[in-house]
Formats: sequence, C-alpha cells, structure tokens
Amino acid sequence: NPHAKKVAIEGSFTKWKSTKMAKHEGKWEYEVFLLPGASYPYRFVVDGKIISDPDNPVKKWGKSYLKVE
Repeated sequence: NPHAKKVAIEGSFTKWKSTKMAKHEGKWEYEVFLLPGASYPYRFVVDGKIISDPDNPVKKWGKSYLKVE
C-alpha cells in the first residue's frame, strides 16, 4: 500500500519479529538473504494491521509463502 504510514514484515526469516520496511520510490522494501530450496512463510503489518501479501497468490493459514529455488 503506497499510502501506508508504517509497514513491517514478519516471517520465519525474522523469527516472526516485526521488522520495519523502507519506502523507496513509492514501494515498501525489505532485503534479506534466503537459502534456495525452501519455502518461507511471511506476512505484513500495515499501519498495525496484519495482512498476507496481496500480490502473492501462494497462501496458507493466513500467511503468504515465498519459494526460493
């Protein structure tokens, strides 16, 4: 959401701790190194509300999943 004031990401790669994302050219970003051959669950916290990734169709149990090949 480009109009959000604060966005954080939570996932297996952050040990489910909210980690602030940076806004760059109107888009929220977070950089992390992930090992290939695994799927990583994650979700966003947008202005205090937990949401799954609206741009990622791969979802399970309210979380989005990123597969790294």
